[in-house]
Amino acid sequence: MIVLPLSADTKPNFSGTWKLNEKAQRADGPRNIVFKIDHKDAVLKYTATGQTSGGEAFTEAVEVPIDGKEHPGIHSGTVSARWEEQRLVIRYAISGNEYSMVLRSSADGKQMFRDVLGQHEVYDKQ
Repeated sequence: MIVLPLSADTKPNFSGTWKLNEKAQRADGPRNIVFKIDHKDAVLKYTATGQTSGGEAFTEAVEVPIDGKEHPGIHSGTVSARWEEQRLVIRYAISGNEYSMVLRSSADGKQMFRDVLGQHEVYDKQ
């Protein structure tokens, strides 16, 4: 049997339930975060629940086409998503503020890495 490596054009699929690995997290970071992601073709839907670094509970739900264009987002803002090689970059614009969330996958698909607001978070697939 011959196993061929994945093409550089093959993008990760983030579908699944992902739980924050708190052992790999800063002590003052967010807690109990769970992402439930449905990633089909060029559309990503997710619901995230957890606690902010200040201990406030939150729930967030987003659906965005991965086409680089702005779409209605959370809190009356906009959201866009595009691929940068193997990274999915999701940009939010809310009340005049902009920030990006970058998602990457481990080679074996068992971990998801999320970089947002200067924090690097590691999530384990459930």
